[in-house]
Amino acid sequence: MRSLLSTPALNEKICDMKDRREKDNTWSADDEQILAFLVELHILRISKAHAENEAKGITETIYKIHDEMQDERGLLVR
Repeated sequence: MRSLLSTPALNEKICDMKDRREKDNTWSADDEQILAFLVELHILRISKAHAENEAKGITETIYKIHDEMQDERGLLVR
């Protein structure tokens, strides 16, 4: 069985459950809670990945500015 730790597998599980929700007459409150949990987990993972990418971009910008000040303008001394 594929791990549900990766976002694509989690997304597939959510889609499968949504399909089952629409077609299955035995859908229960427990199933609804599980689906809600998986959707929330997916949102958190996407948000975390986005935040990490943003932080990486900001860090790269800071290093670039630092290098420009250090090397090109001689404004910083190590």
